[in-house]
Amino acid sequence: MTDIGRLSELTLDTIDRPLHVVDSNLVVKVFNAAFRRWCGDLGLDCRAAVGQTVFELFPFLTSTVREEYRRVLEGGDTVITVEENAFDGREVITETRKIPLIESGRITHVITLITDITERKRAEEALRQSEERFRTQFQSIPLMTIVLKKSGDDFILIDFNDAADAMTEGRVRSQLGRGLRETFSHMPEVAGHVRAVMEKKTMVRWESHHAQSSVIKAGYYESYGVFVPPDQVLIHTIDLTERKQTEEALRESEERFRMQFQSIPVPTYIWKSSGDDLILSDYNQAAVVVTQGKIESFVGRAATDMYQGMPELIQDLKHCLKTRGTVRREMAYRYLSVPEERYLDVHYVFIPPDQVLVHTMDLTEWKKAEKDLRQARDTLENRVRERTEELAEANAALMAEHQALEQKNFALKEVLEQIEKRREEVVTDIQRNINRVSLPLLDLLEAGFSAAQKPLAASLRESLLDITSPLIGSLQTKYPSLTPREHEICQVIKSGLNCKQIATGLNISVQTVLKHRAVIRRKLGLTGQSTNLVSFLRTLK
Repeated sequence: MTDIGRLSELTLDTIDRPLHVVDSNLVVKVFNAAFRRWCGDLGLDCRAAVGQTVFELFPFLTSTVREEYRRVLEGGDTVITVEENAFDGREVITETRKIPLIESGRITHVITLITDITERKRAEEALRQSEERFRTQFQSIPLMTIVLKKSGDDFILIDFNDAADAMTEGRVRSQLGRGLRETFSHMPEVAGHVRAVMEKKTMVRWESHHAQSSVIKAGYYESYGVFVPPDQVLIHTIDLTERKQTEEALRESEERFRMQFQSIPVPTYIWKSSGDDLILSDYNQAAVVVTQGKIESFVGRAATDMYQGMPELIQDLKHCLKTRGTVRREMAYRYLSVPEERYLDVHYVFIPPDQVLVHTMDLTEWKKAEKDLRQARDTLENRVRERTEELAEANAALMAEHQALEQKNFALKEVLEQIEKRREEVVTDIQRNINRVSLPLLDLLEAGFSAAQKPLAASLRESLLDITSPLIGSLQTKYPSLTPREHEICQVIKSGLNCKQIATGLNISVQTVLKHRAVIRRKLGLTGQSTNLVSFLRTLK
């Protein structure tokens, strides 16, 4: 192609993209049918385009376009630009290629090839926005999410979201570009699950227990592998560690409750709400014993069916369920499973969300004991009343006897006073006779006594004086263990006679006197030798 004349002869209409040729003055020299249709679609009239400059034909072009043509004409560059213009309110995006046309070694014309890329750009923008939305959604997924890309017989980590970064505490970043086999070398089953996703091209779920690794902490995890065409796998991972621990704690709690429930020593039943009724759903071992094992046949039956003749039981169950509280009732109850009537203390306890726990304590024996105790109390009260009356009568008799004794004591006192008065009179008489008769006679006798007999006379005189003294009475009162003979010895000891004189006067041996003295000292409590027996006897009144 050497000149524009020959170019005009070419069948430009065979080119399906709009095309026009301008000279060095930017005057349109020729265009094809596709250019004509393109201008028609934009509402532009290009029938008189030949002979006009491009700026006359397209007055909306900027000076930048003139500079692009200059670069092509002077530098021989092919310039490719993308422009956005509005025609009749419609946005049009075009890609323009300005190609130099050389004649005789110099650039004489510029071929302008226009491609309407509006739809492509819109598709690219829609794809960009879609990818942006996907990226935003991918990052906002609250689960750890990673993207693996198939590479040979392995899978390479190519992306991860913020949740994955947080769950691995940033360690996932170091795994980008690494193969799954290397990352999870300690858990080859993970690679097996990912291969299953790729082969089946569907979602695969699995649970696993991870040991501590360079990527993820030890714990229980649930993963979902999702196939992403053509060669990627998206893996969502949920940390089940806390849930598993909670489930285990719940299982242990339920087991403890079950053991506690079964160990309750009174028959206990669980009723579960079902519409307007309640269904017997469980029972403990005590209930098995009291019903002789027949309670099992009642599980699943409705309260209204079992207790048609006992509406108060149904009312209590429903009231407990409605108020979400507790109800208590004491009542006579005849077991359905065992033909026996017992007296029960029934406790209804609400268990969220829709159950009622019923404890039944058998008060039959207690009520019987209470009745027996009441009867025994009544009997005892009657007996006490009778005994009180008897004691009152006995007390009245004792009071009468007491009064009689007081009267007797008064009379006895008068008699004793008379006896004491008479005794004093007798003592006075004896003392008078001793002074008048005995002592004068002793004086006469003593005048004829030898010197050896003088002490005996003195002792006899003192004995006569002691007849009315209080010594004998004191000894009998304070020391009742003394014998009459010992009283006699005490009298002569008090007079001051020694053992030999006492022995001569009483016609006994000195040893006997010493023996009597020892016994008398012991009975008087004079165990030591510091207290003189004569002095002690003279102090007694």
